[in-house]
Amino acid sequence: MPIRSGLAKKVTSNVWCVQRNCALGVTDVHHSQMNALALSIQTLIATRMKEVRKASGVSQRALGKSVGLDDKRAGPYISRYESGVHATDWETTWKIAQSLGVSVAYLVAETAELAELIKAVQDYEPEELRALAEEIRVRQAQSAPQAQD
Repeated sequence: MPIRSGLAKKVTSNVWCVQRNCALGVTDVHHSQMNALALSIQTLIATRMKEVRKASGVSQRALGKSVGLDDKRAGPYISRYESGVHATDWETTWKIAQSLGVSVAYLVAETAELAELIKAVQDYEPEELRALAEEIRVRQAQSAPQAQD
């Protein structure tokens, strides 16, 4: 079967399947799996958005207004984002992150520990980030098992 990036095909079980290129060949990703992944990412965004907003003492209405929602819809829209009723698009996610003083990477970090690390270094200057990355590489090299002759 030829590799076709982005090809959607109907499979016999009447489930839509998407084939995409990956480093090891073609991977089938079922529509339900993509929905679950999107839902889990949106849940991360919603949870972290709410945590940061509350910790900052910002109301839903104030956050909504800061990202350009009109006064009447600002609070209800943020409430719906935080509760998972509605999903934010990437532009809105970016605006919310900027308004809350965090990065989008923080909102979508896969683990709480990674989110904490991202938040801790988000205001570092590029030179500081490079130095930190180099320190981590050195530590990893020192702790990696050494090949024996």
